[in-house]
Amino acid sequence: MVTKILDKVLVDDWRQFYKFISMWAALAVGLLPTILQLAIEYQIIDPSQGSMSELSADLIRYLAFAMAVGRLVRQTAQAQNLLPEEEGEPQVQ
Repeated sequence: MVTKILDKVLVDDWRQFYKFISMWAALAVGLLPTILQLAIEYQIIDPSQGSMSELSADLIRYLAFAMAVGRLVRQTAQAQNLLPEEEGEPQVQ
C-alpha cells in the first residue's frame, strides 16, 4: 500500500534515492569546514575552544571531492552500460 502511494507521489525510481542524495551529501561534507569557520566568526561557537586545522579542513574537502567524483564516474559508467546491471535497478537509456 505504501509503495503504491509513493509510486504515485514520487519519481518512478524512488527506491534509488541514494543516487540523488549522494551528491548532496558530498556537498554537505565539503562545506563542513566553512560552516565551522562561520560559526566561530559569528561567535556561535566559542573561539577559545579552537578551530579546525587547515590540514583537517583540506582532508575533508578532498573527501567530499572524491565522493562527488566517484558518484559521477559510476553514474557515467552506468549510463554507458559499462557496469553490470544491479538487481532491481532499471536499465538506463
